[in-house]
Amino acid sequence: MPVQVDVLADLPLFKGLTTVELEELASHLVTEDFDSKQIIIKEGDKGAHPIYILLHGNVEVVKTGVDGRDHVISSLAAPSVFGEIEVLARRPAIAGVIALSKVELALLNRGPFDELCTANRSCMLKLIKNLATTLAYRLAATDGRLAAYFNLSSPANRDAVGKLQNVLYSTWHTNK
Repeated sequence: MPVQVDVLADLPLFKGLTTVELEELASHLVTEDFDSKQIIIKEGDKGAHPIYILLHGNVEVVKTGVDGRDHVISSLAAPSVFGEIEVLARRPAIAGVIALSKVELALLNRGPFDELCTANRSCMLKLIKNLATTLAYRLAATDGRLAAYFNLSSPANRDAVGKLQNVLYSTWHTNK
């Protein structure tokens, strides 16, 4: 079933795209269904990940902690988007995603995404701006959660905070 343009238009990632651009985008989407508890993305997977558009259902984003256990870092409900970082950075999956219910996804694979951006500079600029805005918002939200969790105002935590900042901001690009 084709993805409706109005569904795409309501997502922050596609804000500002014209109807023609949204129709072109929709023509490249492939839908896929997942059952509850099914793994959609496995953390560390090196496959060519698409941008996922969550059309129906709920998912959890999980990250393996130093204790070896999965920790939920986010829950998403339809409609929403995930997988943008892997498409932009062309790197292994930074987190896992698991279906919490029956899920319907639309997938925008890397090839069609690149083709769309190459063929339509205006569309590319809007997508990149929206991606940057989305990722900046997520980074700010993560910073806020980390600050609250680690009580960053405490002098006793400064060494740990310095190490965490190094991991978050200095070495991410070396993890290929």
